[in-house]
Amino acid sequence: MDESKKLIILDIDGVLIYRTKNNYYANSLYENSLFDKYLFDKENNIHIFTRKNINIFLNILFEKYDVAIYTSITNKNLKKIIDFIFIGDQKKMLKFIWARDKTYPDFTSTNNFDTIKKLDNIPGNYSENNIIICDDSLKKIRNIPIKNKIIIQKYSFYYDYSNKEYLIYLLDEIQLKFNNI
Repeated sequence: MDESKKLIILDIDGVLIYRTKNNYYANSLYENSLFDKYLFDKENNIHIFTRKNINIFLNILFEKYDVAIYTSITNKNLKKIIDFIFIGDQKKMLKFIWARDKTYPDFTSTNNFDTIKKLDNIPGNYSENNIIICDDSLKKIRNIPIKNKIIIQKYSFYYDYSNKEYLIYLLDEIQLKFNNI
């Protein structure tokens, strides 16, 4: 197995975007310009914001690593979000896009909506020795070995973890994590 390629798996909601039905939260983000792109999903009545400087961050990731998506967003809602986030050939360069149907039920939860993520059946020549998953929810990736995960500060209307310094830190953290696998 060729393990020279490194795979970075990104969550969507809270990592790359912020979604809300709350107009107050949406207005707060909008007024403070804490985003790069904005989309209003009329069908679902949801405001969607990309993290500020996300295109720079994604361009660097695509230059250095194989990139994939693993999210608990449903397939129905994911397509328009993927089309909104990824520019140019980035969408074609994604190694895979996994939605809610690839997650597992969280039997420790009190509701039927919580899920967990596992690194089972990753397509391609990847193993625990060359995969890192970035998520804002420790609960969802709690079963993944610590060497293979990075918990990202959730992007939302009340935290400004969208600045360049945070994304530079995150890129350094990814490289450091890969160096220690």
